[in-house]
Amino acid sequence: AAAASAAIAAAFASNTTLTSVELASTGIDNAAAAALAAALDGVNATLTALNVERNHIASEGMLAFAALLKGGRNTTLTELKIAYQFVTTSSAAEEALAEAVEANETVLKVTTALRQKHCQQKVDRALLRNANLRRERLRQRRLEEAEAARAAQARAEAGAE
Repeated sequence: AAAASAAIAAAFASNTTLTSVELASTGIDNAAAAALAAALDGVNATLTALNVERNHIASEGMLAFAALLKGGRNTTLTELKIAYQFVTTSSAAEEALAEAVEANETVLKVTTALRQKHCQQKVDRALLRNANLRRERLRQRRLEEAEAARAAQARAEAGAE
């Protein structure tokens, strides 16, 4: 298991191509989840979606993903599917994941099966906020691009005179 975890971490740390990885139902445990989260924490800048549903990720693995989301160094991961684990996570791990999603402004989708309703509500509110932030950033970028195009057009017209 340790060798597999190290191999996963090495593969993701050097990845510059993959944007989405499906690892559902692959037997990932806490060690592999921690290695994967560590590899994605600030090193990998291309992965946007990760599916680790239906595995054996318990509290320790959930805490590793919470640290990844809360750390703020990975700004490319927008989707984390972590629901339907075959083991139970602690209330503290659920709370940590909810707080991490709340602290993260780039993640847009997190599938969870949190037992604590207030934690699930925190996640849902944070994801709604993040979708609104993304929409506002896109709107602002379009306005800036339109302004730059107008300025370039005005310069071109002034140069033609």
